Parts: sequence; C-alpha cells; structure tokens
Amino acid sequence: MAHDPIAGGSLEVEHRQTCHRKYPATHLPEMAGPAAEPLDLDNLRARHFRPALARAEIARPVRVYELRHGFATAALEAGAGTRTVAYLMGHSSTRTTLDVYQHVSDERKRAAADVIAARLSR
Repeated sequence: MAHDPIAGGSLEVEHRQTCHRKYPATHLPEMAGPAAEPLDLDNLRARHFRPALARAEIARPVRVYELRHGFATAALEAGAGTRTVAYLMGHSSTRTTLDVYQHVSDERKRAAADVIAARLSR
C-alpha cells in the first residue's frame, strides 16, 4: 500500500479506510457534513485546522490525523479504559488502539525509569 502523507504510513491508511467502511459518517455525526457524508479534509484543513494552528502559534507542520494519536495517548494516560477509548475512536478491537495509537510520553518513560532504578538500588 502506498504511503499517505496525511496518515503517515500504510498501516494508518489501511486502518483509516477500514474505519470509513465500518463506520459511516452517520456513526459520528460531528465528523459529517450536512448530507451525513465525511467532511472534506482539504476544506477542514484550509478553513479550520490551519487557522487554529496559527492562532495557537504552532509553527511546525501538524497533520489532522495526528490528533487521533494525541487523543488516544492522552485519554489512556488520564486513566480512560482501553475499551472506552477504542469505542470512541471507532475501533472494533482494543488491539488497534494500543498498537497503533497509544504512544509513550516522556513522563511515562521517566516514571518507568525511576521505578526500575528504585528496584535495582535495593
């Protein structure tokens, strides 16, 4: 499968395409246009996403799709259940949520290193 610059990789592209087949836009009405069709991504970027990045003074390139990764990581780190996050993201399996979307933050890496160091220093 070809690399998609929006999604960042073929696994993400495949997952996104699967989600669109399994969950039509009516499943998540806030992500649908007036005719319950998926929003036009180019229009979303131009009218809403890029202006929001400018207002937030974020200069680095950010992809809309990265928000899903950030959401999953933040929700899981905040203590939301894996099944709940998987459901909110439209995943049929928690495995996708954990394998594709959860990223380990620097804070969690430091906490793990501290626990290991404490265990080793006994």
